Amino acid sequence: MSFFEEVGNTMGSVAQTAITKSKNLAEITKLTLDINASEDQIKTAKLTVGNYVVEKGMLKEDETVQEQLRVIEEKKALIAADKERINVLKNMKPCPVCGAAAARNAKYCSECGADISAVEAAGQKAAGQDAAGQDAAGQKAEEPKAEEPKAEEPRPATVLCPKCGSVIPGDAGFCPQCGEKIER
Repeated sequence: MSFFEEVGNTMGSVAQTAITKSKNLAEITKLTLDINASEDQIKTAKLTVGNYVVEKGMLKEDETVQEQLRVIEEKKALIAADKERINVLKNMKPCPVCGAAAARNAKYCSECGADISAVEAAGQKAAGQDAAGQDAAGQKAEEPKAEEPKAEEPRPATVLCPKCGSVIPGDAGFCPQCGEKIER
């Protein structure tokens, strides 16, 4: 066999090995992706089962479930406290009717038009509190926690309320000072 035939055979063998390795690598990659997809589906199914168990109050006698339920409640309390702190820092409060963010001094919700002060007063009266938010023993009641404030969107130019003349955000549906519906 000549030198060139040996080089040709060697190159052919190397090329065949490279092709085989490339095919194997492609198959390994595909199988790995399939495995990852299946593992993700298992995680999703486990989360679904876990959520079902928590929502239905099942397995409460199990110590592991009890511990995880305690963790969930602790985290929910931390989230509520953090949301309330954000509202304080933004000088906002949730509307007691629709949950939209409203300025702490707003009399009316700019989203649903609810009379915030009347709803709050009715809530305080039902809870046995006076107008200052104190109960019969003079104890200041805690402010309600924000449930889920809506994401704050960039506000367009401000406009004047046609009824009271207050400057209000251009995206407000109602005047936060007088409750007038803002027509667009």
